[in-house]
Amino acid sequence: MQNTDVSVAGALIPERSEIVLASPSLTITAPDRGDSQARVMRARGDLDSATAPQLQDVLQQRLQDGDRAVLDLCAVDFLGVAGVEVLIEANRRSPISLVAQRGPVRRSLAITGADDELAVHPTLVDAELSMDGTALTAVP
Repeated sequence: MQNTDVSVAGALIPERSEIVLASPSLTITAPDRGDSQARVMRARGDLDSATAPQLQDVLQQRLQDGDRAVLDLCAVDFLGVAGVEVLIEANRRSPISLVAQRGPVRRSLAITGADDELAVHPTLVDAELSMDGTALTAVP
């Protein structure tokens, strides 16, 4: 576990996270969210043809069929078609809510039409609420 600070409504909140994947191009962490009905993960870096298989492995290992997940993509700098395909396939097995505020991730999802198939939210709180009606993120 590592401690990180998360920005929620402009305030930095300390959070304990497990490093699920650490590669030169992509890091995935799983914050400790207590008894959440949905598994929360955060990605940082590039999600392309080189790293998409790594994300696919993480999602297969961490999610059983039907589990719900929130994947925060706000720190992803590039989302390629291979990454989009992994997200769509994973969503067919287990519902995934994505967090993507704007920028390259939102553009990639819109250009590929994946935003019509995937639940994309502007904030972590919105994504959590869409999964089980309960936001686990403290909002000051």
